Amino acid sequence: MIALNAEKYRDLGFEQAYFDEVYRYLYEKMDYATSHADGDGRVVKELVWCLMEYDLLQSLLSEETKGKNYRELTDDDVKSIIKALILADAGTLRSLYEVLHKPSGKYAREFKLAKAAVAEKRKNKEQANLDEPFRFLEYFGKKAYEGMRNLEISVPQVSAVREKIPILMIQALGIRTCPYCNRTYIGSSKGKILNVQLDHFYSKSRYPFFAVSLYNLVPSCPFCNLNKSSRDIVKLMSPFDKAYSFDESVRFVLEEVRKEKEGEETQKTQELHFEVVAENPEEQKRYQTAIKEFQLETAYSFHCTEARQFTDKMRAYPPSLLRELARHISGADISDTEKVNVLAEALEMAFFQEYFCEPKDYIKKPLAKFYRDLYYKYRGWD
Repeated sequence: MIALNAEKYRDLGFEQAYFDEVYRYLYEKMDYATSHADGDGRVVKELVWCLMEYDLLQSLLSEETKGKNYRELTDDDVKSIIKALILADAGTLRSLYEVLHKPSGKYAREFKLAKAAVAEKRKNKEQANLDEPFRFLEYFGKKAYEGMRNLEISVPQVSAVREKIPILMIQALGIRTCPYCNRTYIGSSKGKILNVQLDHFYSKSRYPFFAVSLYNLVPSCPFCNLNKSSRDIVKLMSPFDKAYSFDESVRFVLEEVRKEKEGEETQKTQELHFEVVAENPEEQKRYQTAIKEFQLETAYSFHCTEARQFTDKMRAYPPSLLRELARHISGADISDTEKVNVLAEALEMAFFQEYFCEPKDYIKKPLAKFYRDLYYKYRGWD
């Protein structure tokens, strides 16, 4: 629902600190008897071999490394490739995902066959494990992520002390609510993570290559992480994507609905729903998919009480009443409209301050977009 600003990671030095510590962990702390690499850092070397095997390497190669085969890559080449993967922006991750996800592609085909073989063995009550290279990738996806979550790094512009990476993610982005729903507080206190999960936008169980890619990790609330699960949702767009504009392209709408029952008086009730105002059909599909997959209609149905309180307050203090109050308070002449309007605007801000929030601050306040959309719609400020 709310876009995340990747530039904050870069500007604060978090991006580089994240890579340095994660790469050190992958290179020094992870160990695996690989099929194609030996010596120091064989896990990162094996990962590079997998990237080459499944047609992802070309997207991550520098000009210096293009044209080399796997055996010609130096340690510096390997590091630059892993850095390109770990710090790939949302657009690059999407292009890599499309290669992996393509049904006719080698990875999708072999991964499906490997999973089917394991399922068949388990069905026959046989011991079942993935064969290489998927066994390695499963190990990488799980162990690399578990290790990353426990790493502590120092980023002076974010925190005066070393903190675990998930805590610094939240602090560096300056967020206090879940970007997927904008309903739930997420955060940290005294070195503890509170109500935060890191959603793999592209599931690490299906796409372990992206297990520790920084811009594949979206801090979210447990409710949204559970709803999204590990399904492939092709039409979703990452909050880190520069083209993501859910907050501009979708609006909350509060409608008064008349419900009639035979033999009873017609009852009025209010219902919340979303209106997708994006003009591009593909964008419309993406945001409609997000509303469906994160069950936002259902989630926000719990806030009908807040919506009713909001409309009651709006009815109690219409603009005409605020102007009348302003006239009495100021003692202004009826013709002095400028003075009256200025004071009426101040009263408006005082009475409805909780509903005002700049879009850049949506991520800091639960229900911020919900309140702002309803306020502007109700006041006729479309």
